[in-house]
Amino acid sequence: GATLIDGMSFRAAYALVGVKGGTALAESLKPTLQGYAVAVAQMEVVISIEADKPVCEARVAEPPVMGYVSNGNLNLDAGCRYRLWERENTAQCLQSSWIIITGSSNTLLEFGNLINHLAPDEYHVDRPGEMIGASAVADVIIEDGKVTYWDTVSNQLEVCRQVDKAIAVQNDAACREAIREHLAKAPAYGGSGTRITMFISFFWDRTALALDIVGADAQWAAAPVGLVTQVGAWYNVCSVTKEDYCPRKELLIMD
Repeated sequence: GATLIDGMSFRAAYALVGVKGGTALAESLKPTLQGYAVAVAQMEVVISIEADKPVCEARVAEPPVMGYVSNGNLNLDAGCRYRLWERENTAQCLQSSWIIITGSSNTLLEFGNLINHLAPDEYHVDRPGEMIGASAVADVIIEDGKVTYWDTVSNQLEVCRQVDKAIAVQNDAACREAIREHLAKAPAYGGSGTRITMFISFFWDRTALALDIVGADAQWAAAPVGLVTQVGAWYNVCSVTKEDYCPRKELLIMD
């Protein structure tokens, strides 16, 4: 149902709220370099799975994920379902915990979505270093539905650049120290807020660094830690456009 998409240009912004195969509920287009596009709409959620299905056991090594999507709902082959969490329930579940997210562009979107879910006012706040490619690390604390702490490590910090793997290995110790000092600036663990830390990680390399640093952090040692990770990066520049700065050169020669 999109009607404005043909007006997209380089560095323009576009947002759409709708249902696949249906009409556009809300749509917004901002011209080149004119800022974010925001579309807001209210829609009826159609639940296509039976409410009496048992809830899936997620705290296992391999939780159920295979299935098919119908009307926006995941129908699992395992015959179970996952709960949908409203903000209050999510905040209660994650209260006093430290969530670590590592990966590239997709996980950065997850990072932003989780923050907006827990602190809805953030939809309208332009935070430094939140754009894709701007930060190597973003560290956030949320309390009572508000962001109370936000700090970042610039992606331009030379010792933490990941483009050349050989140089990244040489700078590993210096990068670890820079990130350790950055995380130490956060307020001490108080048992009430939720801390969310995003580490940009091309493939797995920076994930190991993140786990080491978080595991050694004394100020938040009492916090339960959750990890969300994506082992991948730059599928476009490594596999499609095949740019020289792809950190895994072997991917450049693959079809």
